[in-house]
Amino acid sequence: MQLDNNAVSATGATMDNRSLKIDMNDMGSLTFYGHGADSPMSAMDDKMPHADGNETWDTISAATDNTAKFGSIGGNTVNNMFHYKNTMIDGLAIGASVAPSDGTNLETTTSYGLTYTGIDGLTVGAAVDENSEAGALQTDFETMYVKYAYGPVTVGYQQSESDSTTVADQDEFTAYGISYAVSDDLTVSYNESQYDDGTQTTDQENSAVAVSYTMGSMSFVGTMVTMDNVGGSSSALDDVQGYEVGVSFAF
Repeated sequence: MQLDNNAVSATGATMDNRSLKIDMNDMGSLTFYGHGADSPMSAMDDKMPHADGNETWDTISAATDNTAKFGSIGGNTVNNMFHYKNTMIDGLAIGASVAPSDGTNLETTTSYGLTYTGIDGLTVGAAVDENSEAGALQTDFETMYVKYAYGPVTVGYQQSESDSTTVADQDEFTAYGISYAVSDDLTVSYNESQYDDGTQTTDQENSAVAVSYTMGSMSFVGTMVTMDNVGGSSSALDDVQGYEVGVSFAF
């Protein structure tokens, strides 16, 4: 349970992220999340290798003229969610979540995910999400990704989409990247992603170069990001660049 002043429920509430987990050993685990959970779909929104942990679309918040950016396609996270996880056989993990209808989601929200790591160096994942947050209209989300690590190099590719009867919810997201562990202390990566919104004729394109370096108890991370056509806009003000630098200490 997390107690703070950022709770998203009633005004003045102090109880934010909260959950109760039942571990059933070989039968998996069942967790009830009152708030602050990822569904199997939202947990897979961007699984590409990033040296600094930031996705290509994450560092910059908006364009110069405050045009809102597109992120990734991750389905919807909702409160009061039950989430089941288990490893069925060696290398195959499953996840399933369900949340009842409420004032926003008029039907039960469900999500399912699979991750396979049974081949050395290979990770394959897929997830789907079904909900009716847009009202009576059903919106379906799905994603699939693959990553392969060979020695110090890891490469990845991911494709996601949302589908509904309305054009506004017919979007596509594509991402790929490569990371290279130069040494035990230094890792660099390059990533690109593209968001195709159903209501826009121009795709938002993102790219990022990132580095992470550990020296004793200190860790340094940095990333340089370029975002073109933020929010699907072709205006020159919506082609932006940004960077982020971080330092952490372990005591």
